[in-house]
Amino acid sequence: ALFEEMTNVCALYSSHRMFVYHSVLQIFHSLFVDEKAAETFSLQPVEDILKEAEIIFTNYESDSVYRHLHLLVEYVNFEYYLKFGVKRKAKSILASLDKSIPLLLLHYGNYTFPAQVLESKLKMLIGTPEVMELHYLNIDQFEGFEDKTGSIPAKIVYYVYRSLSSYYRSRYTDAYKWLFELTNEVSFKEHERISLEVKCLMSFLKLMQKDMDLFRQNLGSAQRLLRLIGKEESDHLTDFVKLLAVGNSDVKSTKKERAKKLIDKLSKYESKTFEPTLLIEWEPRVLARFEN
Repeated sequence: ALFEEMTNVCALYSSHRMFVYHSVLQIFHSLFVDEKAAETFSLQPVEDILKEAEIIFTNYESDSVYRHLHLLVEYVNFEYYLKFGVKRKAKSILASLDKSIPLLLLHYGNYTFPAQVLESKLKMLIGTPEVMELHYLNIDQFEGFEDKTGSIPAKIVYYVYRSLSSYYRSRYTDAYKWLFELTNEVSFKEHERISLEVKCLMSFLKLMQKDMDLFRQNLGSAQRLLRLIGKEESDHLTDFVKLLAVGNSDVKSTKKERAKKLIDKLSKYESKTFEPTLLIEWEPRVLARFEN
Protein backbone atom coordinates (compact mmCIF):
# COMPACT_ATOMS: atom_id res chain seq x y z
CA ALA A 1 0.00 0.00 0.00
CA LEU A 2 2.84 2.40 0.86
CA PHE A 3 4.63 1.56 -2.36
CA GLU A 4 1.57 2.14 -4.57
CA GLU A 5 0.71 5.40 -2.82
CA MET A 6 4.26 6.71 -3.17
CA THR A 7 4.31 5.63 -6.83
CA ASN A 8 1.15 7.69 -7.47
CA VAL A 9 2.50 10.74 -5.61
CA CYS A 10 5.86 10.62 -7.43
CA ALA A 11 4.02 10.52 -10.77
CA LEU A 12 2.46 13.89 -9.86
CA TYR A 13 5.40 15.71 -8.30
CA SER A 14 9.13 15.88 -8.97
CA SER A 15 11.30 15.88 -5.83
CA HIS A 16 14.76 14.46 -5.21
CA ARG A 17 13.82 13.53 -1.65
CA MET A 18 10.66 11.72 -2.76
CA PHE A 19 12.75 9.96 -5.39
CA VAL A 20 15.00 8.51 -2.67
CA TYR A 21 12.03 7.42 -0.53
CA HIS A 22 10.41 5.84 -3.56
CA SER A 23 13.67 4.18 -4.61
CA VAL A 24 13.90 2.28 -1.37
CA LEU A 25 10.25 1.27 -1.43
CA GLN A 26 10.28 0.06 -5.03
CA ILE A 27 13.51 -1.94 -4.70
CA PHE A 28 12.30 -3.73 -1.58
CA HIS A 29 8.86 -4.22 -3.12
CA SER A 30 10.35 -5.76 -6.27
CA LEU A 31 12.68 -8.04 -4.32
CA PHE A 32 10.29 -9.38 -1.68
CA VAL A 33 6.68 -8.51 -2.48
CA ASP A 34 6.04 -8.53 -6.22
CA GLU A 35 8.73 -9.62 -8.67
CA LYS A 36 6.65 -8.27 -11.57
CA ALA A 37 6.39 -4.78 -10.09
CA ALA A 38 8.99 -3.37 -12.50
CA GLU A 39 6.83 -4.36 -15.49
CA THR A 40 3.51 -3.43 -13.90
CA PHE A 41 4.62 0.06 -12.85
CA SER A 42 7.27 0.70 -15.57
CA LEU A 43 10.05 1.11 -13.00
CA GLN A 44 13.67 1.92 -13.76
CA PRO A 45 16.29 -0.86 -13.50
CA VAL A 46 17.47 -1.23 -9.90
CA GLU A 47 21.12 -0.41 -10.64
CA ASP A 48 20.08 2.85 -12.35
CA ILE A 49 17.96 3.77 -9.32
CA LEU A 50 20.85 3.11 -6.94
CA LYS A 51 23.27 5.20 -9.03
CA GLU A 52 20.84 8.09 -9.16
CA ALA A 53 20.31 7.92 -5.38
CA GLU A 54 24.09 8.05 -4.83
CA ILE A 55 24.32 11.15 -7.05
CA ILE A 56 21.61 12.82 -4.98
CA PHE A 57 23.50 12.00 -1.76
CA THR A 58 26.65 13.54 -3.22
CA ASN A 59 24.84 16.70 -4.33
CA TYR A 60 23.15 17.19 -0.96
CA GLU A 61 25.90 16.22 1.49
CA SER A 62 24.74 18.67 4.16
CA ASP A 63 21.16 17.39 4.15
CA SER A 64 20.58 15.82 7.59
CA VAL A 65 17.74 13.61 6.31
CA TYR A 66 20.01 12.01 3.75
CA ARG A 67 22.55 11.12 6.41
CA HIS A 68 19.88 8.82 7.82
CA LEU A 69 18.51 7.58 4.50
CA HIS A 70 21.94 6.59 3.26
CA LEU A 71 21.82 3.59 5.61
CA LEU A 72 18.49 2.54 4.12
CA VAL A 73 19.79 2.73 0.54
CA GLU A 74 22.87 0.78 1.57
CA TYR A 75 20.59 -1.90 3.03
CA VAL A 76 18.43 -2.38 -0.09
CA ASN A 77 21.68 -2.38 -2.09
CA PHE A 78 22.83 -5.36 0.01
CA GLU A 79 19.53 -7.21 -0.48
CA TYR A 80 19.60 -6.57 -4.22
CA TYR A 81 23.07 -8.03 -4.77
CA LEU A 82 22.40 -10.98 -2.47
CA LYS A 83 19.09 -11.76 -4.20
CA PHE A 84 20.84 -12.02 -7.56
CA GLY A 85 23.77 -14.08 -6.31
CA VAL A 86 26.50 -11.41 -6.37
CA LYS A 87 27.70 -12.58 -2.97
CA ARG A 88 31.11 -10.90 -3.02
CA LYS A 89 29.50 -7.50 -3.54
CA ALA A 90 26.77 -8.24 -0.97
CA LYS A 91 29.38 -9.31 1.57
CA SER A 92 31.34 -6.11 1.03
CA ILE A 93 28.23 -3.97 1.59
CA LEU A 94 27.28 -5.98 4.69
CA ALA A 95 30.71 -5.32 6.20
CA SER A 96 29.99 -1.57 6.28
CA LEU A 97 26.30 -2.03 7.11
CA ASP A 98 26.67 -4.60 9.88
CA LYS A 99 27.33 -2.32 12.87
CA SER A 100 24.24 -0.27 12.03
CA ILE A 101 21.82 -3.21 11.94
CA PRO A 102 20.32 -2.40 15.40
CA LEU A 103 19.53 1.14 14.15
CA LEU A 104 18.05 -0.29 10.97
CA LEU A 105 15.75 -2.58 12.97
CA LEU A 106 14.50 0.21 15.23
CA HIS A 107 13.94 3.16 12.90
CA TYR A 108 13.21 2.13 9.31
CA GLY A 109 10.09 -0.03 9.41
CA ASN A 110 8.06 2.47 7.36
CA TYR A 111 10.19 1.92 4.26
CA THR A 112 11.06 -1.77 4.30
CA PHE A 113 10.90 -4.78 6.63
CA PRO A 114 14.35 -4.24 8.20
CA ALA A 115 14.40 -7.56 10.10
CA GLN A 116 14.79 -9.20 6.68
CA VAL A 117 18.48 -8.28 6.93
CA LEU A 118 18.94 -10.84 9.73
CA GLU A 119 17.52 -13.69 7.67
CA SER A 120 19.52 -12.58 4.62
CA LYS A 121 22.70 -12.36 6.68
CA LEU A 122 22.19 -15.91 7.97
CA LYS A 123 21.49 -17.25 4.48
CA MET A 124 24.65 -15.61 3.16
CA LEU A 125 26.90 -16.88 5.95
CA ILE A 126 25.58 -20.45 6.29
CA GLY A 127 28.27 -22.79 5.03
CA THR A 128 31.09 -20.28 5.67
CA PRO A 129 33.45 -20.01 8.67
CA GLU A 130 31.93 -16.61 9.55
CA VAL A 131 28.65 -18.19 10.65
CA MET A 132 30.47 -19.69 13.63
CA GLU A 133 31.34 -16.21 14.93
CA LEU A 134 27.82 -14.76 14.92
CA HIS A 135 27.08 -15.69 18.54
CA TYR A 136 30.01 -13.66 19.89
CA LEU A 137 29.56 -10.76 17.45
CA ASN A 138 25.90 -10.43 18.47
CA ILE A 139 26.75 -10.08 22.17
CA ASP A 140 28.46 -6.75 21.44
CA GLN A 141 26.28 -5.69 18.54
CA PHE A 142 22.95 -6.09 20.34
CA GLU A 143 24.03 -5.25 23.89
CA GLY A 144 21.12 -3.40 25.50
CA PHE A 145 19.03 -3.81 22.36
CA GLU A 146 15.28 -3.88 22.86
CA ASP A 147 12.80 -4.02 20.01
CA LYS A 148 10.23 -1.31 20.73
CA THR A 149 8.68 -1.22 17.27
CA GLY A 150 5.74 -3.43 18.26
CA SER A 151 6.19 -5.54 15.14
CA ILE A 152 5.53 -9.20 15.96
CA PRO A 153 7.09 -10.47 12.69
CA ALA A 154 10.25 -8.43 13.38
CA LYS A 155 10.43 -9.76 16.94
CA ILE A 156 10.10 -13.36 15.71
CA VAL A 157 12.86 -12.92 13.12
CA TYR A 158 15.17 -11.29 15.69
CA TYR A 159 14.77 -14.03 18.31
CA VAL A 160 15.14 -16.81 15.75
CA TYR A 161 18.26 -15.13 14.38
CA ARG A 162 19.79 -14.93 17.86
CA SER A 163 18.88 -18.58 18.47
CA LEU A 164 20.39 -19.88 15.23
CA SER A 165 23.51 -17.77 15.74
CA SER A 166 24.03 -19.57 19.04
CA TYR A 167 23.23 -22.95 17.47
CA TYR A 168 26.00 -22.58 14.92
CA ARG A 169 28.44 -22.07 17.77
CA SER A 170 27.05 -25.26 19.40
CA ARG A 171 25.72 -23.19 22.29
CA TYR A 172 22.45 -25.10 22.51
CA THR A 173 21.40 -23.74 25.91
CA ASP A 174 21.62 -20.14 24.65
CA ALA A 175 19.89 -21.08 21.40
CA TYR A 176 16.97 -22.65 23.27
CA LYS A 177 16.78 -19.72 25.70
CA TRP A 178 16.09 -17.25 22.86
CA LEU A 179 13.23 -19.34 21.52
CA PHE A 180 11.82 -19.92 24.99
CA GLU A 181 11.80 -16.14 25.58
CA LEU A 182 10.09 -15.69 22.21
CA THR A 183 7.25 -18.04 23.16
CA ASN A 184 6.78 -16.08 26.40
CA GLU A 185 6.61 -12.73 24.60
CA VAL A 186 4.55 -13.55 21.51
CA SER A 187 1.16 -15.19 21.22
CA PHE A 188 1.15 -17.62 18.31
CA LYS A 189 -2.60 -18.28 18.36
CA GLU A 190 -3.09 -16.65 14.97
CA HIS A 191 0.27 -17.76 13.59
CA GLU A 192 0.15 -21.56 13.72
CA ARG A 193 2.66 -22.23 10.97
CA ILE A 194 5.44 -20.09 12.47
CA SER A 195 4.54 -21.58 15.86
CA LEU A 196 5.21 -25.03 14.39
CA GLU A 197 8.53 -23.79 12.99
CA VAL A 198 9.56 -22.56 16.45
CA LYS A 199 8.42 -25.76 18.21
CA CYS A 200 10.37 -27.85 15.69
CA LEU A 201 13.49 -25.79 16.33
CA MET A 202 13.09 -26.05 20.10
CA SER A 203 12.72 -29.82 19.88
CA PHE A 204 15.69 -30.07 17.51
CA LEU A 205 17.91 -28.05 19.86
CA LYS A 206 17.04 -30.29 22.80
CA LEU A 207 17.80 -33.35 20.68
CA MET A 208 21.22 -31.88 19.85
CA GLN A 209 21.73 -31.11 23.53
CA LYS A 210 20.66 -34.67 24.46
CA ASP A 211 18.05 -33.32 26.86
CA MET A 212 15.54 -36.06 26.03
CA ASP A 213 12.78 -35.02 28.42
CA LEU A 214 12.40 -31.53 26.97
CA PHE A 215 13.04 -32.91 23.48
CA ARG A 216 10.01 -35.23 23.78
CA GLN A 217 7.89 -32.49 25.35
CA ASN A 218 8.53 -30.12 22.43
CA LEU A 219 8.21 -32.94 19.90
CA GLY A 220 4.76 -33.77 21.29
CA SER A 221 3.71 -30.11 20.90
CA ALA A 222 5.03 -30.06 17.33
CA GLN A 223 3.19 -33.26 16.42
CA ARG A 224 -0.10 -31.91 17.81
CA LEU A 225 0.32 -28.65 15.90
CA LEU A 226 1.12 -30.53 12.70
CA ARG A 227 -2.10 -32.55 13.03
CA LEU A 228 -4.03 -29.32 13.62
CA ILE A 229 -2.57 -27.54 10.60
CA GLY A 230 -2.66 -30.57 8.32
CA LYS A 231 0.25 -32.34 6.65
CA GLU A 232 -0.84 -31.18 3.19
CA GLU A 233 -0.23 -27.56 4.28
CA SER A 234 3.11 -28.18 5.94
CA ASP A 235 5.49 -29.61 3.26
CA HIS A 236 9.02 -29.47 4.75
CA LEU A 237 7.70 -29.26 8.32
CA THR A 238 6.09 -32.68 7.94
CA ASP A 239 9.51 -34.11 7.06
CA PHE A 240 11.15 -32.17 9.88
CA VAL A 241 8.72 -33.62 12.43
CA LYS A 242 9.39 -37.09 10.97
CA LEU A 243 13.12 -36.51 11.46
CA LEU A 244 12.55 -35.53 15.08
CA ALA A 245 10.42 -38.65 15.57
CA VAL A 246 13.32 -40.76 14.31
CA GLY A 247 15.40 -39.20 17.08
CA ASN A 248 12.81 -40.50 19.54
CA SER A 249 12.75 -44.01 18.04
CA ASP A 250 13.88 -47.09 19.96
CA VAL A 251 14.68 -48.96 16.70
CA LYS A 252 18.40 -48.21 16.68
CA SER A 253 19.43 -50.49 13.81
CA THR A 254 17.88 -48.29 11.07
CA LYS A 255 17.87 -44.97 12.93
CA LYS A 256 20.81 -43.34 11.14
CA GLU A 257 19.69 -44.58 7.71
CA ARG A 258 16.16 -43.20 8.17
CA ALA A 259 17.53 -39.89 9.46
CA LYS A 260 19.87 -39.56 6.48
CA LYS A 261 17.02 -40.05 4.00
CA LEU A 262 14.98 -37.32 5.68
CA ILE A 263 17.97 -34.97 5.96
CA ASP A 264 18.70 -35.46 2.25
CA LYS A 265 15.08 -34.61 1.51
CA LEU A 266 15.07 -31.54 3.78
CA SER A 267 18.27 -30.21 2.21
CA LYS A 268 16.50 -29.99 -1.16
CA TYR A 269 13.72 -27.67 0.02
CA GLU A 270 14.04 -24.00 -0.92
CA SER A 271 12.78 -21.35 1.46
CA LYS A 272 9.84 -19.38 0.03
CA THR A 273 9.12 -17.19 3.04
CA PHE A 274 10.59 -16.97 6.55
CA GLU A 275 11.07 -20.66 7.37
CA PRO A 276 13.62 -21.04 10.20
CA THR A 277 13.90 -24.84 9.96
CA LEU A 278 15.32 -24.37 6.45
CA LEU A 279 18.07 -22.16 7.87
CA ILE A 280 19.74 -25.20 9.46
CA GLU A 281 22.82 -26.46 7.67
CA TRP A 282 22.80 -30.25 7.74
CA GLU A 283 26.31 -30.72 9.09
CA PRO A 284 27.82 -34.09 10.13
CA ARG A 285 27.12 -33.29 13.81
CA VAL A 286 23.38 -33.50 13.11
CA LEU A 287 23.48 -36.96 11.57
CA ALA A 288 25.87 -38.09 14.31
CA ARG A 289 23.10 -37.40 16.83
CA PHE A 290 21.10 -40.30 15.30
CA GLU A 291 23.82 -42.89 15.73
CA ASN A 292 22.48 -44.24 19.01
